[in-house]
Amino acid sequence: NNMMPPLRGESMKFVKVIASRYYTVALDATGNVWSTGSNAYGQLCLNDTVSRDRFHQVRIPDEDGGDNNGDNDGNDGSRDDGNGRSNSNNPFNPQQQQQQQHASSSSKIIDVVLGERHTLLLREDGKLYGCGWNHYGQLGIGVKGENVLSPMEIIIEQEEGGEGSNNNNGNDNGGSWVVSVDRSMDHKIVTDVVAGRGSSYFLTSTGQVYATGTNYKGQLCLGHRDDRTLPTMISSIESVLNSGRDFSFRDEGVTVQSIAAGASSLYLLLSNGILLACGENTHGQLGLGNNW
Repeated sequence: NNMMPPLRGESMKFVKVIASRYYTVALDATGNVWSTGSNAYGQLCLNDTVSRDRFHQVRIPDEDGGDNNGDNDGNDGSRDDGNGRSNSNNPFNPQQQQQQQHASSSSKIIDVVLGERHTLLLREDGKLYGCGWNHYGQLGIGVKGENVLSPMEIIIEQEEGGEGSNNNNGNDNGGSWVVSVDRSMDHKIVTDVVAGRGSSYFLTSTGQVYATGTNYKGQLCLGHRDDRTLPTMISSIESVLNSGRDFSFRDEGVTVQSIAAGASSLYLLLSNGILLACGENTHGQLGLGNNW
């Protein structure tokens, strides 16, 4: 009896919907993002912590630092009812918002990924944005503990060696924002994104995988248990690809094909069918033949 009736006429066409425990995010056919539900950590990306009971459009920053869409600046008629929930009298109305819903080609969102309370948005040009819960540094912006209420760009710099140039632990930044946005630098293009409970993982166009956030269970696959607040390259994958007898996997053209994440584990599927895994194995979820 509580199911939302189908939208008719010139209604919005959604192409993807994804749900976390208490909130939902949808992607429409024109590359715009809509969110509803719990928003205590800013995970709806609407620049506030007011929960919603109907979909609202998320504003994505444009090249000039502004935003190119959305209506969440207080002009949507919503008010907090005192319990952190919006009581907007304006229902989700695609026809009414037709003029503002179209994303430009450069800012079109092509994928949405949810952690437990954080949201990741992948743009068509490979840029990446995040918002919401950042207790462990899972948004990869250089600090942890500061939640992010609206989409902030996550920058992955070209690595210069070791675990990558983004290897700042960020454990004692005093809560200050120290995010570099120098676009003159050579930044990675992200092609795939997954999220755990308090961690995030990024596959780039050059085949490297980067991880950020909590590492208590070793789920960042970095060979230690230290958290990361910036995307850090998982160098152990390179060791696997460079291994082999007569020829290395890399010589045979093997690459990381896809990535997947559990709450506290990471899985990497290589193009030759080999599966790699790390992180929590309490229930044998890594498939290693043991549960330790």
